[in-house]
Amino acid sequence: PMGRGTEKERMMQQPEMLWSSHADRIVVKPAGEKTVIKMKPEPRVKRCTVEIKNVENISGVKAMSASVSGMTGGWLAGLDQLSDEKVTMPFVAEADAANKMVKGSLTLFGHCPVQPNKHILMVYAQLTDGTNWYYEKDVTDQVHDKNQKDDTHIKIELEQLPLPKPAPGTDGGLQPSVSKWNEIYIDIKM
Repeated sequence: PMGRGTEKERMMQQPEMLWSSHADRIVVKPAGEKTVIKMKPEPRVKRCTVEIKNVENISGVKAMSASVSGMTGGWLAGLDQLSDEKVTMPFVAEADAANKMVKGSLTLFGHCPVQPNKHILMVYAQLTDGTNWYYEKDVTDQVHDKNQKDDTHIKIELEQLPLPKPAPGTDGGLQPSVSKWNEIYIDIKM
């Protein structure tokens, strides 16, 4: 499921790293005169890392993923500005049982400039007993935090994720089963 209030946002894959430079006005001189245009490319994509500490029952996790909503759907190169489209971006979340943590990272253009804008972090977990769980957390304050040290990096840190214990006797791994087979014979001409 999508986070509450984000149901209308489309899901978008993470952008690849992108660098560019922008000049508003360039004067072209008559033929024969040399013009030097110096441009310094800047990163147009930010990196966002997510870290959740003190995760309960993390050893019972079989698979995890996550998503962040309210991000911008693109960067308009000609205008050098972010688009107004709000999107949700999924990413891989990894369970670190030894440290009782969940970590993940993604690349994005930034948060959508359209206000009001909420950023909901959704964490999805499948336990070894086959049950699926999801958790929703508003991380708007962290995404918009002006004290983030690096303009190209958004850091989201949370404490505690209350995963339930998997049902007893479900150790995970492969749990194959075979239903009754129906035999059908087909003659093949040779």
